[in-house]
Amino acid sequence: MTAVARAGLSVLLLAVAACATPRPAPPGAPVVVLGEGASAVAESLDRLARASELGDEDRARAEIAALRRARPDDSVLSYLASLESVMDGRALARAVARDARLEPTREEATLGDPLEVRVEIPAPVLGGVAERLEIPQHAGRTRTRCFARVTTTDLDAYGDEVGGTESVEIALPEDVRADPGAPYATTLSLPTPPAPNAAARIVEVEMEILPAAVKLGGRAICVTRLTLPSTSLVALPPGYAAQADDPLAALDRCLRDPSRAADHSILSAVLLLREGERPAALRRLAEGLREASGPRAFAIVAALRQITGDRDRGLDLGAWLAWAAGE
Repeated sequence: MTAVARAGLSVLLLAVAACATPRPAPPGAPVVVLGEGASAVAESLDRLARASELGDEDRARAEIAALRRARPDDSVLSYLASLESVMDGRALARAVARDARLEPTREEATLGDPLEVRVEIPAPVLGGVAERLEIPQHAGRTRTRCFARVTTTDLDAYGDEVGGTESVEIALPEDVRADPGAPYATTLSLPTPPAPNAAARIVEVEMEILPAAVKLGGRAICVTRLTLPSTSLVALPPGYAAQADDPLAALDRCLRDPSRAADHSILSAVLLLREGERPAALRRLAEGLREASGPRAFAIVAALRQITGDRDRGLDLGAWLAWAAGE
């Protein structure tokens, strides 16, 4: 066995050893004693090491199949099983990152209330076949852990922003089990910090599962971390539901009302707009800005920045006035 193969195999064995899934200790790098047929096995192991180093899993799996057909000794077979476990774990992690769902139960939430998110993990499809996924809450002394990373951006009525990120551990209510055609699904509640001065809050949620053990199609596989696609939602002050039925009409009412209270409601009305209402809202905000002064002008600018995503103009009142004038 060449030095290249032995070095490559040693790296892969470290990946196996790092796996949190309880299993017998992985074998050491197999030693091939030259003899009848052994040189072919050594060459195949060499190709396997190179394919694994390059991340060519299709080629690596083809070499594993070829090695098994060569009927090598038990040390090689044990190594191949461990390597397949690592590759299956990587494939599972990719499938979860691609196909799982993390979604708020509502598009908007009330500021300060816990956020409810729905987690859905389908049976992963590997090699064109959906396989049962099982993640127990406990495996021996190890427990499955789930963490949510919650990033909040609090927006005040006049454009100031305050951001923060908090990582919280959440208990999954039961074992994760996803069968073909029957995904695992649960709803989780996430705490959020109070926001006494915010006119709105943008929330982004990322979630990952650190499994105690994983079975895929009934076989134990090696995977230490599963990351779900992220999601986001808007949290608004209590009473925002009064604007939700017709946010464009609510925006009109705010622009006609000169009070500071109306300033604080402009942003929430804009964030509730439906896609087809945005052009009309932009025209109304442009008209309102041309007539506004003082704090009201900055409240409209804050809304314009949010609805357009224009960070170049930012909170530059002059730049937005030029925009409103069509310059």
